[in-house]
Amino acid sequence: MKVRVAIAGALCILGTLRCAEQAQAQHHRPVEQHGLSAGFSVHRLQDDFGGGLQLSSPAFASNSIRLTLGGGVAFFPHDLTSEGTERWTPYEHARLVVEAGQRLAGSPARLYGVGGPLLLFVPDRLS
Repeated sequence: MKVRVAIAGALCILGTLRCAEQAQAQHHRPVEQHGLSAGFSVHRLQDDFGGGLQLSSPAFASNSIRLTLGGGVAFFPHDLTSEGTERWTPYEHARLVVEAGQRLAGSPARLYGVGGPLLLFVPDRLS
């Protein structure tokens, strides 16, 4: 049994090394996309569930900065009714994200950072 496990492990390692060797030999240039990007999200923040849309600008400033505007609706599931039962109460959120970074020379990797403001629009009963 131990011999079979050792052989299977060795085959996996050799296969992984062979795939890595082939990938390095091909040395493809990373694909760069230029233009406006649109996306959607489904998220869970603590107990809140929601979804949203986002729109990202093309990269500018020597292909190192991009702006993303996004927003959506989330639901707070523990809002109490006057009878004391829980209900899902919707609220809206919006964000502006600035992404800055550069591709590492000779590598498909990209070093970047993101940040920006987030706005929450909650009903009076949640604030």
